[in-house]
Amino acid sequence: MLNKRIIKNMKSKNIPFILLVVSLSLVSCRVSKQSAMVYIPSEIDPADYTTVTDITENDIRWHMGILASDSMYGRKSATNYEVLAADYIKEQFKSLELKSFSNSYLQDVPITSTKYFNNCELYFNGYASDYPTDFRPMIMFDSLTVAGELVFAGYGFDSDYSDIDVKGKWVMILERNNSILYERKATAKNKGALGVLVIGMDGTSGDGRYVLPVDSTPMIRISHELSDRLFSLACTTVSDVLKKAEANENQDITIPISVRGTIKSEQQPVTSQNVIAYLEANDSGYKNEYIVIGAHYDHIGTQTAGDSLQIFNGADDNASGVVGLLEIAEKMRAGENLKYNIIFVAFGAEELGLIGSRYFCNNPPVPLEKIKFMVNLDMIGRLNLSNVAYMNPVESNDKINAILDEMNDLYPDIKVIPDLDSHLQGSDHTSFFNKKIPVVSFTTGLHKEYHTPADMADLINYSGQKRLLDYIYDFVISPAMDNFIRSFTSSELSP
Repeated sequence: MLNKRIIKNMKSKNIPFILLVVSLSLVSCRVSKQSAMVYIPSEIDPADYTTVTDITENDIRWHMGILASDSMYGRKSATNYEVLAADYIKEQFKSLELKSFSNSYLQDVPITSTKYFNNCELYFNGYASDYPTDFRPMIMFDSLTVAGELVFAGYGFDSDYSDIDVKGKWVMILERNNSILYERKATAKNKGALGVLVIGMDGTSGDGRYVLPVDSTPMIRISHELSDRLFSLACTTVSDVLKKAEANENQDITIPISVRGTIKSEQQPVTSQNVIAYLEANDSGYKNEYIVIGAHYDHIGTQTAGDSLQIFNGADDNASGVVGLLEIAEKMRAGENLKYNIIFVAFGAEELGLIGSRYFCNNPPVPLEKIKFMVNLDMIGRLNLSNVAYMNPVESNDKINAILDEMNDLYPDIKVIPDLDSHLQGSDHTSFFNKKIPVVSFTTGLHKEYHTPADMADLINYSGQKRLLDYIYDFVISPAMDNFIRSFTSSELSP
């Protein structure tokens, strides 16, 4: 029997909501005995709420409340819950009367599902560490073995490397509350390290909750017990190292051993989906040319911690980007200023290595040379108190900078900074850039809740996201955008 609150909601929201509720029930039967019920945020009264064609905080809250709800179980790639999220996005596209390149709006994406962290090994000085009690890998990739010397680098910040050489070596660092491990790994990789050992903040190897994106550089969390075994070779202990680190004392620690780590995985073929729709231009000038606006909708699912199930809701990563995709699509659907056809794509399997976007680029619904520009939305829900966001064009471009100058004049309350070096270089726009298609990716940046269960809807800056989406909408339809796109010759755009 359907909940009355949901029945009221079906009447007020212009989407086929019965499909969503039934789908949730079916998925719940197949995957879990838990009751699957869509969470409706308390700020929204389902009896009164209806969507509007402008970008609004209420619409953002609505979509976020569904896509980042517990009922989606973290939208892990190639699971029934990714299918559930895809169905919701598809129904939104249909409700906006966007066109489809196929009858289903869906593009099947074959992937190889990998069972990560299976029978992993970590050896040094003839000692075989106990997996997963002593150590636990934190990055998803295929089977790999890495061996090299070990050096200690404090908390792993750039300043911690000033007097040490880590090229071709393992780096051991301390974890702490305000340290974003993705950035610590990137720093170690930039210094030439071949892998990173993270001394777990709680003393254990962790529960696997912090799983970083696919990367060639292994990162492994180790327990205090294993850390003590390593530090004993340098005549010190984890406790002494922590005390000195907290006191900002310099520590020159040499651990004269070689460490060999092996990560093993199992594979089986499964399928993800891209959700694709398009809107035709109402200006006849470029009827056969397209701009792609994309955002990945998958996340990393769930993890068991003791007797409880942790759900990685992925509100900012990347329900925020999908919400932005839907809101921009709705506003463009009502507008009259489109020179280019717009393809809207919700990519699957991004967390497994940009698989959905790469498959789209290798199997495009229109000739690839007709795609003139790609805009990516990834983690756009956490505009900070300084109202700073980042735009990554991968390569510096004067014409993009000119558009930014124009936009910053139009939106003096938001500062969008071009950033080629750090923020989400490995997101879906990379697949298009590799095909020589001009790209930009918008983000509000990484944070300590990234890839943890704490990435929840209540941490989204809804007013900030609404304002940033207004900015991105005007950025895409800017008259100066045409000059930017026409500045690339056909030969430059050919893959």
